[in-house]
Amino acid sequence: MIRSLAAGEIQGVEDQAHPTPCDALQTPRTFPINFDVLKRRVHSSAVVTPADVAAAMRLVFEKLHLVVEPGGAAALAAVLAGKIDLVATPVVTLSGGKRLPRLFDLLVQDDVQSGRAVHSAGHEAAALWRAPGKAESEPGPMLSELWAMLKIFGLALPRAQRVVEGIDHHRPKGDFWYLHFVGVRPEFQGKGWGGRIIREGLARADAAGLPSWLETATPENVPLYQRLGFDIRCEWDVPKGGPHFWGMMREAA
Repeated sequence: MIRSLAAGEIQGVEDQAHPTPCDALQTPRTFPINFDVLKRRVHSSAVVTPADVAAAMRLVFEKLHLVVEPGGAAALAAVLAGKIDLVATPVVTLSGGKRLPRLFDLLVQDDVQSGRAVHSAGHEAAALWRAPGKAESEPGPMLSELWAMLKIFGLALPRAQRVVEGIDHHRPKGDFWYLHFVGVRPEFQGKGWGGRIIREGLARADAAGLPSWLETATPENVPLYQRLGFDIRCEWDVPKGGPHFWGMMREAA
């Protein structure tokens, strides 16, 4: 797009263009109607690197608890990297919400088959638990879901795989209930719903005399889990600039 604006006419992307995690922004050619708007409205532009984008995605995930695609984080990446001269408070658009529902369509189906999904009566909070001996996904289903995962993560699939490999490597062996995911609707966060939905699963694990395991990449959640009886058992960083994780275990009460 920068070349098109500089030339005053639409320039196509070469067939052998270098791969980019921001594949949503690398369309072969923009449409004339879009280009006409950009010519009249865009006064400056910036180029961000994959490292800039990764830093922006990590910040959004850790601070806002949102998953955005690389192209949807490019504007924030430019701001954080100091590549835009700010003369006032900036307004930055983040996007990429379609990937998360598609991902959870797969995860919920797999976790229900391998454990249980629970939610509060008003759907304020929900949790996905994998049953003892079912913490790891079977290799067969993962292979059958490869195309779906490619559609979700695109060129970011290798990074997602590094996260999964790190989690699998640090997860303990033995029988335990595995808290795979827990979520609270934004308007109910900070009101105790997360703790209540987790305690429901912990009571089930206690009744069976089994411990519970989880991992988190959100520093603010570590004290919450500690108040619920979890202890930090390990920490690790995902290679190549990935997030920092805590592995936590709670013994049966």
